Amino acid sequence: MGVCVSETIELKMLNSATFAKMITDDVANSGNRITYLDAVEDFLARNDEVEPETIASLIQRNQKLKALIYDDAEMLNLVEKTSAKLPID
Repeated sequence: MGVCVSETIELKMLNSATFAKMITDDVANSGNRITYLDAVEDFLARNDEVEPETIASLIQRNQKLKALIYDDAEMLNLVEKTSAKLPID
């Protein structure tokens, strides 16, 4: 990965909205070369003091980020596709 450019934040202040913005910014700054799943994995690699369960909780609380990650998982065939989608931008 290594494309991330997010600044270091105080992890005690991390909430679902802040985390979602960091992940979304990382994907945008990469020129969409990485997926949201990759951005979360990179965040965990850079912040080894954060438990994956904490990140899972933050993702569960942010429905937009959760949907983006689920779309990535569908695209990568990690989960079954829930419905047919038209390629509309």
